[in-house]
Amino acid sequence: MSGQELVTPPASGTRRMVILHSSPIVAEALRHGVRALDPAVAIDTKYSWTDFARTWDFAASWVIVDAYLDDHVPLALKVRSLVRVRSGVIVLGTMYSPALRDRALAEGAVTWLEPAQPLPDIVTDICAVTAVRPHGRPVTPRPGTALTDRELQLAGLHASRRGLTPTAIGRSLGLAPSTVKAHIAATRRKYRENGIPVRSREELAAALIADGYLVADDDWRRQARW
Repeated sequence: MSGQELVTPPASGTRRMVILHSSPIVAEALRHGVRALDPAVAIDTKYSWTDFARTWDFAASWVIVDAYLDDHVPLALKVRSLVRVRSGVIVLGTMYSPALRDRALAEGAVTWLEPAQPLPDIVTDICAVTAVRPHGRPVTPRPGTALTDRELQLAGLHASRRGLTPTAIGRSLGLAPSTVKAHIAATRRKYRENGIPVRSREELAAALIADGYLVADDDWRRQARW
């Protein structure tokens, strides 16, 4: 994506919103709050990326994404996938790591909202952003190592706190272990070409965290999702 390319949600039809959050309580509170302020928007709630992807019809004008959905798809890849089909993305989560936020914004998220503020304020911010379809904004790629979708996903799973093996990753995603290994090797090669050591899983994790592709272990602990 070039620095002049614009990220723009759909230009016609009913405004639709999906609230994608791991907590049903939070998701429903947001849904009721937004509907109270903006009755014209159609809202659906999902509690996992798998559930969302299974029923995804590519029609949502806006998607509110929990920054810490704990699954097989990194936040940066979620944002990238949504922006690719021209949905506007708002990320909701405590910003422990500026790198994670900056990567989400670089991938095309419109804004990052902190949940520490009172719920009515969050709802007001969401409605202010989603009241109109944005005219588009320039997306400037964040400095760092550029990874493909598969490299990001597979290297992230391997380097994550679970430390999944290529065989385990392949089994869960329906891929041959050799395919998984090839993508992880390609990721390591890109980092080495940029002068970043990634010999061990820990070094690979550190590189991915620094680029905002992976959530640090300490941040998962802060979220009580260890």
